[in-house]
Amino acid sequence: MRIPNSIARRVIMQRSTPRELRGRVFSAFAVLRDVMFLIGISLAGLADIIDVRILVVAASVVLVGAGLFSAVMPGIGRPAAEWRRAMASLRRAATAPALPVAVRPATLADLDRLAGHLPALSRLTSGQRSALLAASTVREVPAGATIVKEGEVGDAAYFVLDGRTAAGTPEPDGSYRSLSSMSAGDFFGEIAALTVSRRTATVVSEEPTTVVEVPAAALRALMSVPELGSIFLGKLTERLNRTNNADLPRFSGVDQASLRDLRTPRPPTEALPATD
Repeated sequence: MRIPNSIARRVIMQRSTPRELRGRVFSAFAVLRDVMFLIGISLAGLADIIDVRILVVAASVVLVGAGLFSAVMPGIGRPAAEWRRAMASLRRAATAPALPVAVRPATLADLDRLAGHLPALSRLTSGQRSALLAASTVREVPAGATIVKEGEVGDAAYFVLDGRTAAGTPEPDGSYRSLSSMSAGDFFGEIAALTVSRRTATVVSEEPTTVVEVPAAALRALMSVPELGSIFLGKLTERLNRTNNADLPRFSGVDQASLRDLRTPRPPTEALPATD
């Protein structure tokens, strides 16, 4: 019972905590868990005063009550609902005709909105911000549209400004294996953009969504900012491991040389050029 409980707890905490706060949240949880464990051990001394059968019944009531309370808490059942919605979107997108997508140049307001969800972008200098804006575009994607398709060659990554997207990989029987749902502040497509390989998953919009398209050259230049480089490489490794475990041949085109190249710090000359 400990393994399913541990996995479920970690998944809920990871999905409900912003990536920049996960270390603090997990540390606080570990401290609280150990403190409660010590309190529980100390309360075992009550068995010398109160009938142990009464203590067992009381502990069981508390445990059942906590389980019932968690079952009705808002947000606990959300992942399952998200999974069903993501699967429905992926199935529809596989057979639906291409939907029109409005494209416009990125503005400073778009970058400020994105930085509100991804604070590491605030580390950019004014010159780097200008260069990023010059290279990026904004796409207004209607609900049910396919943004990227598994297997196609990609040279850009996408950052979600608002809305929600679902990522999945096709199965041999025609269904999809859901990988994740992404909302404002999340990004995808970085694997193909940084490794010059094919897309590893299909991403569709579950609702009207706004994404910022960043070309591969600009994305590589962003990695000169340590905070952003750490975030991109961490997410890339996480997604490679998650998808690679399900289908090892899928990554035959992603060799170790490419991954080593991603981990190598870029010289200053490859950073985003300053314009001011």
